[in-house]
Amino acid sequence: MSRTKAVSFGELARFLSELGFHEKRTTTAQVLEHPKEGMLVFRLYKSDERVDEGDLVSTRKFLDYRGVLAARDFDAFLHRATTPA
Repeated sequence: MSRTKAVSFGELARFLSELGFHEKRTTTAQVLEHPKEGMLVFRLYKSDERVDEGDLVSTRKFLDYRGVLAARDFDAFLHRATTPA
């Protein structure tokens, strides 16, 4: 997984929303839940905050293993991201 640009949490959340995930925020976490495939849980991020590399790796694996999105397609999203590095 190589990328040239940072990804903000807002960008990631919008992308996951397009894949059918729904976001909810608790007092301790941000949860993105897919109606059929389960949920991704993130620490509290600001919308414009860069997503940690570990969160991107685990998201990529989750999407690929669950058959929601191929790893190469997630990599393409990372490459297209608009947040400057």
